[in-house]
Amino acid sequence: MQDRMENEGTREVQEKYAGGDIVIRSPLMQKIENFWYHYKWQSLIALFLVLTLVICSVQLCTREEYDVHVLYAGPNDVRMTASEGLSEYRVLYSSLKLCVEDYDGNGEVLPNFQTLFLPSAEEIEEINRINKEQDTKLEVQTHVVMENADQFDGLMLISDYYLCFLSEANYLSYRSRADGFFVPLAPYVGEADVTYYAGAADAVYLNSTAFGTLPGFEDLDEGTLICLRSVSEVAKRADRKGSTKKFAAAEKTLKNIFAADTSVQG
Repeated sequence: MQDRMENEGTREVQEKYAGGDIVIRSPLMQKIENFWYHYKWQSLIALFLVLTLVICSVQLCTREEYDVHVLYAGPNDVRMTASEGLSEYRVLYSSLKLCVEDYDGNGEVLPNFQTLFLPSAEEIEEINRINKEQDTKLEVQTHVVMENADQFDGLMLISDYYLCFLSEANYLSYRSRADGFFVPLAPYVGEADVTYYAGAADAVYLNSTAFGTLPGFEDLDEGTLICLRSVSEVAKRADRKGSTKKFAAAEKTLKNIFAADTSVQG
């Protein structure tokens, strides 16, 4: 009788199968299996939502806030990868940083500098000719240029990259699309003695500025132009406050660039 009571009092049930194996099934496991059977999909959806929330929260907390966004697009291949131009990119970045301020007040100066290798068809031919003469066995990868062209279009149409360093060809490709695509630069140039592109008011040659003599920027193509994208009506309607704030940061940086004679040199 005592053995029987002990067996009935235990919370485990033993089931013996034909193969001789014994499986111990507790009431807790039975409840879990029953719950999973009835609420499997609801549980998976809930788990997915929780993981998504956690990942987004981590990204939000760790996302870097940039003081200004700056874009270069031209024939100089300065990409920020370990194997392709990382050291050159760092030199450019360090020089650019001299003209950027802590606009968001977080105690750190952090520009976002995007570089795109985007030569024109004529520039590609010239690059390949020079490489052949120097027997470097290097050749412009057209698929990379095409991918960069797609990215360039996206950044020029809708992005925070208002301050731009562009080759003549890339500048002209957008200047011809719409009036007022770029902002006249006279209010930012100040007393600096600069050279405008072909009498235009919205593009200044980089090499005509003191900033253009800084390490990294002095090595960019002589046709590189400084431009300032205007804030589109679409951007204003979508995020007026954010767009205006980021455009203002680009304006301040541009003024510092043209004032490099006194504030950066030396």
